[in-house]
Amino acid sequence: MINWTINWFSYFKKIKYLAQTAVITGLLVAFGLTTMLFDISSARFQASDGLFLGLVCIIPGPMMFIAGMIYPMLLDIIAGVFHYIPASIAIHILMYVVCKVLSKFITPYGAIPISASFVLLYGLYWYFMNIGSDAASSTAIWKTIVNSIQLGVSAVIGVVVYVGLNTKSFKKFIERQIQHPDFFKNQNPNDFDYQILDEKENCLQKIMHEKDQK
Repeated sequence: MINWTINWFSYFKKIKYLAQTAVITGLLVAFGLTTMLFDISSARFQASDGLFLGLVCIIPGPMMFIAGMIYPMLLDIIAGVFHYIPASIAIHILMYVVCKVLSKFITPYGAIPISASFVLLYGLYWYFMNIGSDAASSTAIWKTIVNSIQLGVSAVIGVVVYVGLNTKSFKKFIERQIQHPDFFKNQNPNDFDYQILDEKENCLQKIMHEKDQK
């Protein structure tokens, strides 16, 4: 498990992968800001989760995992709702993990809508943050309704993004741009030691052979 985690995060050894992660994060923030301009009775609405989930099914490595934690945090900071940051990070980690796992069993067409449904947890989070207030229940229900609309929009956008990018040409492009680093390739210390010993033995045999000829 430790080796797998190190190997997974070793994508970031390349500056190019870091830059690509920053670009994707910026794209998600920009898309989220444009859709946040639409408010439904003071409830903010953004559909960048759909783009996020569509890319999760396409892009390998930890890029979308990191981007999925950063872009909702930035959107919450811009919106001035700092108390939502912990929930946003936790919800998007759940989205990423569930989407990655389920896409291998029920295809991305089922994994994306199921993963998008985690936005409904925002309503529950808001309720517990404001429990005891007079309007806690009614406001939480209203926010859940708004989040249900966001769920539907995000699911549609996610599936459209996946269908649009799930082509042979784009997959080849991704393979060329993002190559698996294979951190532990040729890193077995035992193999390395044997290689050194073999080289020393060959050198000794060569020296002895030269002496015998003299």
